[in-house]
Amino acid sequence: MTLTQYIPTAIREQFRPTVQRIRQYRQSTMRQLVDSPWWPKPAIWKELKASLAEVEDPRRLYAIAAREFGILQIETEIVPFLEYVRDSRPKCVGEIGLKHGGNTFLLMRMFEPSTRFIGLDLVLQNIGKARFLSRAGQRLDVIEGNSYAPHTVNRTRQLLGPSRFDFLFIDGDHEYAGVRADFEAYYHMVRPGGLIAFHDIVPDELARTGKRHSESHCYGGGVHRLWKELRKQFSHREFVESWDQNGFGIGVIVKPNDHQIMGSISASGSVST
Repeated sequence: MTLTQYIPTAIREQFRPTVQRIRQYRQSTMRQLVDSPWWPKPAIWKELKASLAEVEDPRRLYAIAAREFGILQIETEIVPFLEYVRDSRPKCVGEIGLKHGGNTFLLMRMFEPSTRFIGLDLVLQNIGKARFLSRAGQRLDVIEGNSYAPHTVNRTRQLLGPSRFDFLFIDGDHEYAGVRADFEAYYHMVRPGGLIAFHDIVPDELARTGKRHSESHCYGGGVHRLWKELRKQFSHREFVESWDQNGFGIGVIVKPNDHQIMGSISASGSVST
């Protein structure tokens, strides 16, 4: 028997939202403490950081990301994709949807030491670990909240200041309306000639058949719908192991060079000025 069992159900239900908010606040506060620079870091992190100095192979970095953070990517997609982006030498990188931090770790280890990163997610995880394992000279700013909510968009704009993203990776809300909202909200924050990437451009089995037959928890949502629209309008690259697979796949568009300030994105996905 627990103490709560002696409390009438009506009273428990009345105070449940308050208790949940308190629990969420405690969890958020604890994450912030662990992620802070002055919080003592485990010895195993220090050993890993020392060993990373000798790791340059993206495939080895992928294995480390999977082991240390967890990463929902296919190796034969994410590795050549990041090599392609790395060749553009981005100095300012945005990431929407950090999940457990596996992608963030890969981005920070593969890009140059002077690179600045801004990450957004509803719930931030492993930020302290990602920062600790980053390359010397890199900076990671994070915002916790709905990525396309006005206050989050404004906060991102404030962090950017006069700069704009050279590369933006969108892997957050997978509903069509959500991923489109991210695209529309952050499109103007990417410099002309910059790259914008989307994860899960391959339809999952639910999108293809209307049913989920396998035990896979992969969910591509409506990303494939937006990608189908955008690939007709923009110069692009696709990194897909198989179009028959259940979700995944990465698509990258190049923002046009001939517009310094972009207008709205039309329903068809085209750009209007």
